[in-house]
Amino acid sequence: MHQKFLTMLVCVIFFISFHTQIQAQPQSPETTQSIIPEATPAIVDPDIPISSEDTPDQSTSSEPDYSVSSSESADIVQSETTSIPQPESSQTPIQSSSPIQSSPVVNSKPTRPSHSSKSSSSKKDSSSEKTEPNNQLWTENMATILSLTCDWLKTSEQGNLYFTCMGTAGKSAIAKLVNQYITDVSLISDYQNALSLSYDILNVTFCGYHATNVLGVDLISEFTSFSYDDFSGSDLYTIAYSLLALDCNFYQLPNGSSLRSDLKSLLCLYQNPDGGFFSHTNASQSTVKQTALALSALSPYKQETEIQDVIHRALDYLATQQLPNGGFIENGQESSIALSKVIIALNSLGIPDDARFIKQNQPLSNLLLNYVNTDSGFSDVLETPSDVVATENAILALSSIKKKSSPYILSVSLQNNSTHTNSNIIIESQPQEEPEHPFDWATNSLPIFLGGFAIVLMLGFILMKIHAIQKRKKSSEDTNAYHIDESTEDFTDKDKPE
Repeated sequence: MHQKFLTMLVCVIFFISFHTQIQAQPQSPETTQSIIPEATPAIVDPDIPISSEDTPDQSTSSEPDYSVSSSESADIVQSETTSIPQPESSQTPIQSSSPIQSSPVVNSKPTRPSHSSKSSSSKKDSSSEKTEPNNQLWTENMATILSLTCDWLKTSEQGNLYFTCMGTAGKSAIAKLVNQYITDVSLISDYQNALSLSYDILNVTFCGYHATNVLGVDLISEFTSFSYDDFSGSDLYTIAYSLLALDCNFYQLPNGSSLRSDLKSLLCLYQNPDGGFFSHTNASQSTVKQTALALSALSPYKQETEIQDVIHRALDYLATQQLPNGGFIENGQESSIALSKVIIALNSLGIPDDARFIKQNQPLSNLLLNYVNTDSGFSDVLETPSDVVATENAILALSSIKKKSSPYILSVSLQNNSTHTNSNIIIESQPQEEPEHPFDWATNSLPIFLGGFAIVLMLGFILMKIHAIQKRKKSSEDTNAYHIDESTEDFTDKDKPE
């Protein structure tokens, strides 16, 4: 009876100790969620380095790459949001067979595509990746490739166009990277060149922040520190991306500023007599990439008479540079980056199906898919490893086909207010790391004592049982020995001779 009572006592003590220890453990807090941008990630282009010391190791592509900082940040608030669909552009397409018939735009302001209220207010779902009505170039296969390619880019290094690609494709991006980048930009006190400023304006805009209010910093006003002379000595990339930065959300400049007009005029000066564009004065030969980039930057102004002539000449140049199979040569090799930039330019101008660029009865989009590797990344040159720059340009090109418009321009305008709620970037939800808690002896000493006491009792009970078993075994052995001796003695007495 005392053994059963001791067993019950040990069980009760052990249960109390275990229950008390659970109650003493701190509960992990619930993940806080809030809406971070709902608009489109940012552009940082791979073509021209900001500075030589900022340029990381080059990929297989000839274009430089600038990785976005991924350093540790403070507690990141994450959210899961749905993205706003990309409405189709209503811009008048450029007819390849005749001049553009439209009046110049007043005050040289770009033309924004009109969006229906229905498409602006609707939310994106999984069906938006499927073939869209009135878009014969966009297929289910392209939707699948776009999704897998974005997944590949997420697992590789964050290149120049990472946020832009994720936003314009409507894919998720890591909240920690987005917030860290926004914080880094807000801490820059002075920009040394217009190109880095343009990159940051594009980046923050496509992350869902109005460039005039990036954690209280006005990046648009920074442009006023750069004069016409500063831009006149720049290369084509600086001018083109400065114009794209201003037009990605059609930002308003201070009254009296002629920056937009100056940038357009300067960009047109980079056009050669053959219709192509060159990058800078030291390399005056026309190239496909520079020409396509210039067309993308000038696309919002395609209704202006003087710009129409520039655009037509540039398109004629690109048509003459196209290979019989539909590809384009860059740096002596057939390049997917050059092909992607041409696709972006054609969709930005509203002429994705221009007959001049359809070779062997196949559109450029079909040729681009030949550069997809088995890992879902894109290579710049066929049968070479996947390349970050080539993959980013391919994502932009595919997104422009899907949108039938420029991937560098937000589909829905961001408003200048304290909250950023208009973004196509989907902030990826991540499990928060449980904070470390110092051991509290005052709280945990009782459970430890009771647990130890229970263990001691259990050991004592086991030892008692072992001792009892050994005692019974010894007693049984003694009894058996006694009976054997008795039987031997009786047998001896019985046979003893008289």
